Amino acid sequence: MTRCVLPNLTMSISDEITELMQSRRLRAVLARHQPVLRQAFDFYCGLDLTDGANPAERPASKGKAKRPPKRAPSPITTDDVETGAVPVASGEPAGESDRLTTLNLTELLLMLKEARLLDDSCSARAVTTFFVKVNLDDELYVREDGVELDHTQLAYDEFQEVLVRVCDAKVPPDDRNDSFEETLDTWLGLYGCPALHAAVKRRLEALKAKGEKPKA
Repeated sequence: MTRCVLPNLTMSISDEITELMQSRRLRAVLARHQPVLRQAFDFYCGLDLTDGANPAERPASKGKAKRPPKRAPSPITTDDVETGAVPVASGEPAGESDRLTTLNLTELLLMLKEARLLDDSCSARAVTTFFVKVNLDDELYVREDGVELDHTQLAYDEFQEVLVRVCDAKVPPDDRNDSFEETLDTWLGLYGCPALHAAVKRRLEALKAKGEKPKA
């Protein structure tokens, strides 16, 4: 990565969004919407899809864990969706369940497609670029702290950054009347979070109709 990719990289590693992610105001906005964002993240992690594979296929493992939480999330139910409750840790130790606590590109694109957030202003190709961008940042940090991370997965904080970039693409600077933090807050409240909430609910209802349950 360091020898082959970074020297030939045309994409800027650090940009305005990278810097904004460190601001208290933006973090406060993300914290305000965390219940729905975390719910969607945990749910689509739980689908455990193989990158680039048919959703029906399942992997034996996703490889190295990327900063996994200590415990895996419990399954999300229709009651969780209705109440907006955030899943509580199930008590399973980290390890084989690590793949249920990070989001790969296939799961991310499925989430945004089912939430109907992909369009001409923010295409699947653009989201793939966001995914790569976030993980390039991650690759640099590996070299600084000596921790080996899986750059094919998103941890929750990185998923948040991807959503921030989605908002930036959907509401470009020329279309904003307020600061980016205020724009993000409005977009998440009116569009992003309701769309993600509805996507989880629709998929849960489909699973329920088939007599299936989301993976723990």
